[in-house]
Amino acid sequence: MGRKKQEDKKDNKGKKNVKNKLGYARAEHLHRCALFLSNLGARNNDGFSKTSRHISKLCRQVMDTEMVHLEREQKQQFCKNCREVLIGNYEKTEISVKQRGSITEKCGNCHKERNYMTKDGYGKQLKERMNSNK
Repeated sequence: MGRKKQEDKKDNKGKKNVKNKLGYARAEHLHRCALFLSNLGARNNDGFSKTSRHISKLCRQVMDTEMVHLEREQKQQFCKNCREVLIGNYEKTEISVKQRGSITEKCGNCHKERNYMTKDGYGKQLKERMNSNK
C-alpha cells in the first residue's frame, strides 16, 4: 500500500489541485489584471500603479482564503511587503548580484530586499530581466 501512495504522489506532482478551479481562476485573473494595469502606468504613484497594488492585495487575499498557490514566477512579480507589481513600463526595482549564485531584488516603493538563488531556476526570470536592462 505504501508503494502505491508514493507512485500516486509522483503522478500528481506536476498537476494543479483540481479541487479548487474557481479559486485558481480568480487568482490568475486578478494577477493578469494587476500586471496589465502596471504596464499602463508611467510613474511610481499614479492611478494605475495604485490600482494595480490594490488588485494585487485582492489577489493575495483570494490566494489565502481559497488556499490557492500560484506559480513561482507569478509570485515573484509582486513585492511581499507592499504588494507593488514589480514589472511595468518603468524601472520599479534594483536588481544586483551580491554573491555568486544569488540575485538581490530591491523594491523601489518600500526598499525591501529579496534574495533569489539562481540554482534550480529560482532566479531565472530576474536573470533575464537583468541581462535585458544592460
